[in-house]
Amino acid sequence: MNKIFDFFGIKRIWLKFATTVILAVLLTMSFTSYLRLLNDYNTIPQRIGEKLETTVEVASLAVSDPLWNYNLEGIISIGDSIFTDKEVHSVRITDLRRGEIYSRDNEHDDSFEGEKHYRIMNKIYQDEVYIGDIEISMTDYFLLSDARAIFSERLNDMLIQVFILIIFISLISVTITNPLKKLEEGAIDLAEGHYTKKN
Repeated sequence: MNKIFDFFGIKRIWLKFATTVILAVLLTMSFTSYLRLLNDYNTIPQRIGEKLETTVEVASLAVSDPLWNYNLEGIISIGDSIFTDKEVHSVRITDLRRGEIYSRDNEHDDSFEGEKHYRIMNKIYQDEVYIGDIEISMTDYFLLSDARAIFSERLNDMLIQVFILIIFISLISVTITNPLKKLEEGAIDLAEGHYTKKN
C-alpha cells in the first residue's frame, strides 16, 4: 500500500510542478529576450542612418564659413571635432576650387570581418552658393558591441530571475504539497485501520 502512496508522493508532485513552471517561464523569458535583441539588431542600420544624417547636416553648416574663407585651421578643427563620436569612421571635406582639403580615417583596434560602414555625402553651401562637399562614414562596430553587451547582461538577468523563480516556486509548492502530505498520511492511516487518528 505504501508503494502506491509513494508513487503519488510529495517529491514527484513538487518536481512535476516546479519543472513545468520553471520551463514555461524560461521559455517565455528566452523568447521575449530574443525578440528584443532581434529588434535591437535590426534597427542598427536605421539608427546609424539617422545619426549620420544629423551629423552631416550639422557638420555642413559648421564648416561652410571656414570653407568659404578658406580658414584651414577652422576646417581641421571642425573635422577633428567630428571624431569625438566614436562611431565616426572617416571624414572628407572637399573645396570646389581646391579639391580635397581634409581627409581622416579612424581605425579602431579590434575591427571584425562583418563590420559595415555607412556613408553620406552632403553639399556645402554659403549664401546659397555651392562651395564644396563633406562626406562622413560611420561604423556599426560599436552598436554591435553594445548589442553583444546587452545580450550578456540580459542573460545574467535571466539567470538571476531563474534563481528567484526557483525559490518562489519552492515556497509555493510547499504550501500546495503540505495539505497533500496530510491527506496522504490520513489515507495511509485509514488504509492501516486507524480510524480515530486526527491530523
